[in-house]
Amino acid sequence: MIALVRLVDDGALKGEAGDQLAADLRAWDRGFKDLFTRAMSVLDSLQPSGPGKGAAPR
Repeated sequence: MIALVRLVDDGALKGEAGDQLAADLRAWDRGFKDLFTRAMSVLDSLQPSGPGKGAAPR
């Protein structure tokens, strides 16, 4: 994603449209990183079902 922002910033798409695209890409990148961070936090908070038991049966 950041590579696309760099391309736009370096002049691949000029003018107001390029500025808007770069801003949109940065916002998308921040949102994706936040989502990933929250998902990892949820995984870190999970507790095992018991010593040596692994996943619960279905």
